[in-house]
Amino acid sequence: RKLTQEVGVDGVYLDQVGVALVRPCYDPRHNHTLGGGHSWVDGYREMSKLARAKQKKPSLLMTENHGEPFIDGINVALGFDINDFEGVTSPGVDVFGAIYGGYFVASGGYFAS
Repeated sequence: RKLTQEVGVDGVYLDQVGVALVRPCYDPRHNHTLGGGHSWVDGYREMSKLARAKQKKPSLLMTENHGEPFIDGINVALGFDINDFEGVTSPGVDVFGAIYGGYFVASGGYFAS
């Protein structure tokens, strides 16, 4: 809210939400299944929901990569097609976009080694 209302930006980039590995949490104070469950995804989804609820004007939320569980809360996914990155060859087929193209916007680039 502070960024969009006081600073005047039209959107915020949330790094790694869509690409970060889920970290198991074993803290019993957090009121979720210890070491499992879906608390990680639920937390990010709640964060995006609250961020949107506090906005007085439409704003954009963008994150790195295509995180399927976050499609309803993130407007733009910064995705990359990386061809032969660290020995892994990508065929360059946008399967995610073909399936979910009507539900989200992708932005990104293509890297070739």
